[in-house]
Amino acid sequence: MQRHHSTVSILLQVLSATMGTVLMGYQMGVYNSTSDVVDIEFNLHKSNQAIITAIVPIGAMLGALFCNLLNKQPRRLVFILTDVLTLAGLGLTVVVQYWSLLLGRGVVGFAIGINTTLIPVFINELSPVQVNGLMGSCFQTMCNVGFLLVFMMGINVQTGAEYKEQSTSQWWRIMFLFPAITSVIRIFAFLFVYTHDTPDYYVMTNQKEKAE
Repeated sequence: MQRHHSTVSILLQVLSATMGTVLMGYQMGVYNSTSDVVDIEFNLHKSNQAIITAIVPIGAMLGALFCNLLNKQPRRLVFILTDVLTLAGLGLTVVVQYWSLLLGRGVVGFAIGINTTLIPVFINELSPVQVNGLMGSCFQTMCNVGFLLVFMMGINVQTGAEYKEQSTSQWWRIMFLFPAITSVIRIFAFLFVYTHDTPDYYVMTNQKEKAE
């Protein structure tokens, strides 16, 4: 019974961490799903559209490289700060200025890069060998949840012609801000529920008494 209880506890902690993976899947599709409206709202041309699309993977690449410098930092703290960064980036994306959209998506991309680098490390450090495969599968599963959410929400986006006739819908803003929910959930989880780091992290930083 104890092993089952531990597995459930670990799974819940892993699912909390992989909220950052939902962000990755969601961001890969959010601009594509809202582009008809966003292009009109921000007066984007082809070159602008390409940059807006490319800035997320560019930010993710930089975030992944930066994450290597955080190897000895508490995993919980990095997750929390990354989510704060994500919230700031998401807020910038709904300000109707091209530079704000560009900067916001770049910041969110940077956060995605940190998440995609740190989450697998966190899962590996937290999970016993017996359940490591199960826990590792949560990473891709939650990414697909993000894909599913964004395309389901995209059903309600107006076409460009509809938006030109009646440009009162704010659904695109709701879609851009939606991942804030996952960030708030993870901040709450790692601030108030899961207050300890992984055993491997404590061993690596010579805090072996906390690893027990």
